[in-house]
Amino acid sequence: GLAQHHVSLDDFARAYSAFHRAAVIVPRSPAVHSFLGAAAFKLGRSRSGRRAMQAALALEPAGIDWLANAALAATFMGEFAVASILYQRAVAVDPANHIISLKSALFELAQGEFYPGWRHHESRWSFRSNSLRRKDSTALRTSRPRVDSLSECSGRRVLVWAEQGVGDELMFGTMLKEFGGYCGRLLVEVDRRLLPLYRRSFGSEVEWIERGAEVEESRYDLQIPVGSLGLHLRPSVESFAGHGGGYLAADRDRSERLRASLGVSAEERLVGLSWRSASPKTGIRRSLGLLELIEALRGPGVRFVSLQYGSVGEEIEEVYRRSGVRVLECAEVDNFTDLDGLASLLWGCDEVVTVGNATAHLAGSIGKRAHVLLPYVAEWRWMHEGDRSVWYDSVRLYRQRERGQWEGVLKELSRVFHV
Repeated sequence: GLAQHHVSLDDFARAYSAFHRAAVIVPRSPAVHSFLGAAAFKLGRSRSGRRAMQAALALEPAGIDWLANAALAATFMGEFAVASILYQRAVAVDPANHIISLKSALFELAQGEFYPGWRHHESRWSFRSNSLRRKDSTALRTSRPRVDSLSECSGRRVLVWAEQGVGDELMFGTMLKEFGGYCGRLLVEVDRRLLPLYRRSFGSEVEWIERGAEVEESRYDLQIPVGSLGLHLRPSVESFAGHGGGYLAADRDRSERLRASLGVSAEERLVGLSWRSASPKTGIRRSLGLLELIEALRGPGVRFVSLQYGSVGEEIEEVYRRSGVRVLECAEVDNFTDLDGLASLLWGCDEVVTVGNATAHLAGSIGKRAHVLLPYVAEWRWMHEGDRSVWYDSVRLYRQRERGQWEGVLKELSRVFHV
């Protein structure tokens, strides 16, 4: 009980100590060993974590929770072949377990196994409350049927409703134009911050609805969450070909005005930077310091502008004091609330360097060249391997080669950037 209390407070050091004591008292408990392993991995004690996970499985080889924990640990270690076997074992033990199915789905999608991945991904709607369910992923309440096949959409009004975060809306949005070709009329719900971008890019061919607004059922015949479009349109890596982002159009006139307002000449190289993720679960390992990013990219004629959302003024001032490099801020654009303005600012840059946050998705969606910096094991959206994104042709990926170490990433980025 005490160990679980520490886990709930994210105090993994005390949790590890408590589970370690518990393992001495009850050495035959697979639960204690599994939780001990999880706490060890959170603390970066990979060998201890691996031993504890193996002990749990030795005590109960078919334990669904221990299999799932061990699969997550193997993924965390970058041992994807091992993780795949463990997920397969877990699903075989309890095929009806929706939580395990969703964890397996995210792993499969990250591995490029899209056909089974999308099918298992549907399990996200099969349980009411779990840490895997995002607060911004609430199912639409409607009596209208879900889209079961593309053929049934012909001549009918179809509502695509939003789920997950803005970055995911942008990523899944790469499928909207193609999906609309199968429908008689397409209605799409999006975050209000994205409405100007979508209206400019699609025009009247789509009816746009602000996310959260009530839509009368008389306006549509079928409905589908935007995260389920891949189930019908992206069964394989090959099916992404020819659909690599660049489907949204920034306001080009505003881009020119914004660049001019920053005092950047045509001869100078303007680089947009975003270095943090606000994700409460993975933001820390996906973020890096602005100063180390500046030191890797600085050079003659290179100017920087912040694309980072949130309050970053103090960090920018500290970077200036320590490096002498002034990172510009565009007062006209709020990088969180004004996404249409941010898209224009992005377009006005010569290139973009960002971590794997919503800024990366926005850059890919407007077809802007972007360098995306990823942790050792990236979120499923960026997959586990490769330097190219299946979602966005204009994006290049840079992955950590050692957990938590950005040095190698920045060296590779610097080499490419300064060619």
